[in-house]
Amino acid sequence: MGAGAPTVKAKKTRKDKLEKKLEKKCEVVDVVMGNGAPVAGMEEKRKDKKEKKEKKEKREKREKKQEKEEKGKAEGETADSATPKTSTAEPKPSKEERKAAKKAAKEEKKAAEKSESSANASVEPERPTHTPMLSATAPTSTASYTQSAELTALPDETIEAFLKEHGVFVDDPHKLNLRPITQFSYLPPNSFDFTKFKTPSPIQAATWPFTLGGHDCIGVAETGSGKTLAFAVPAMRHVLALAASGRKDKLGVRVVAVSPTRELAMQIFEVLEKYSKDAGLRAVCLYGGVPKEEQRQKLTTAQVIIATPGRLNDLINEGAANLSKVSYLVLDEADRMLDKGELSAAPRFHENNC
Repeated sequence: MGAGAPTVKAKKTRKDKLEKKLEKKCEVVDVVMGNGAPVAGMEEKRKDKKEKKEKKEKREKREKKQEKEEKGKAEGETADSATPKTSTAEPKPSKEERKAAKKAAKEEKKAAEKSESSANASVEPERPTHTPMLSATAPTSTASYTQSAELTALPDETIEAFLKEHGVFVDDPHKLNLRPITQFSYLPPNSFDFTKFKTPSPIQAATWPFTLGGHDCIGVAETGSGKTLAFAVPAMRHVLALAASGRKDKLGVRVVAVSPTRELAMQIFEVLEKYSKDAGLRAVCLYGGVPKEEQRQKLTTAQVIIATPGRLNDLINEGAANLSKVSYLVLDEADRMLDKGELSAAPRFHENNC
């Protein structure tokens, strides 16, 4: 060192001082022993202490290194989050552009809905637009008809020959494709006794598939062709189906057949009364020229009414005849009643009933 240079002394740590002091003590002990050899076990203690010190220093170095690495990682993540990302978003459209886009989307949606509805209309079959002849209070399940397997198995030629032979023409606007019931055995089970007849008449065969299924039907046939039985059988089955869900005496009037003359009304009554009794039902015939009292009494328990327009209208107006539950209506020889103007004075039925 040059002259005048300051003397720098290394500052001793407390640990170094303690170690130096310990060494001196050991030397003193060695001198006391007289042979200069260290006391037994002292050397081992020194080695253990030195090893512990080295292990401690290594552990501290390792911890410092790990701490440094973790700190570096945290700083790197902070730098990444702070770095601004390159924006790839397109410039914001103007107000006019947004309006135009919204309008175009609406038009596109309308066009898609229109094309979808037209496609569905072309795929779905045409549905009937009429309502079966059931009242609002009557369950719709009462009118059901399933064509028998035997009738379905008949060749088309057989059906065409029957229609041609009897001059039957069926106009079916709803395309139900129901075959005429040419044999009584083709009727649904639990029908009535037809032992007096060989086969159904043409008007019966043609109308039964529709009326048994609850569909409105117009039948045109000459007198004596079996029209009464054509509407009587479906009418009775309809009332019996309703009665199956409750007591018959609680049904009320369900069937009404209106006829232009007293004579024709009585003829219809003879047929309907027979089948009504077989079914456990009650029928009443209403016509003018006789006292009303007996007719009023029968109306209280009847489910079937056969009547002329005038007398029926009188009993309705005085409250003796309640037709609010009627779900099966027959206008027999309606053309004659229209010609005479009797239907204009006939009772008004609820639109859901007819």
